[in-house]
Amino acid sequence: MKVMNISKALTFFCIFIVFSTSSQSKNYVLGEARAKIVNDKLNIEPKSELNFGKIDSVQGSGSVVISADCKRSTLGQITTSDIDAYDCASFAINGIQGQNYNIILPSTLSFSRKEGNIAGKLNNLTVNNFSGRSRNAGYLGQGIKPSSQLDNKGSDDVYIGGSLIVPANAAPGTYIGEVPVTVSY
Repeated sequence: MKVMNISKALTFFCIFIVFSTSSQSKNYVLGEARAKIVNDKLNIEPKSELNFGKIDSVQGSGSVVISADCKRSTLGQITTSDIDAYDCASFAINGIQGQNYNIILPSTLSFSRKEGNIAGKLNNLTVNNFSGRSRNAGYLGQGIKPSSQLDNKGSDDVYIGGSLIVPANAAPGTYIGEVPVTVSY
């Protein structure tokens, strides 16, 4: 009989452990974390420069706008020649097929007179309102971080325009500056 009581007690104890562990609630769960390492670089190569063309500001001040569609217009009291060369900036983008990417455009830049300063004249011009257009995504608008997508060959072309502010007292000459354009996944 004694053996039977120990056996019953052991059975009761095992059943109690099973019920007590299965009736406890979980207060934690294991989640999952992921990361994707991109080994392929995103490349950008210039194809053409942003060129506002020749501007006559004898009458006063104004601005020249080159759109992301590579069209030119003027505002204010300045004129341009229709036969003069002008262009939007263009860049070839290459990377991972179908991958989305961001384009970082400047907000405002200053272009300096190539020939040096002339006393009493303004020797720097401002370029602002940069906008972009992508072959794959269309008009990207203005802003710090528009985005596009690479095609099935891993490529895209981006076109950049902007507005050149020409004050009435700008020194005659050629003005140059760099337009930084950055792309990232």
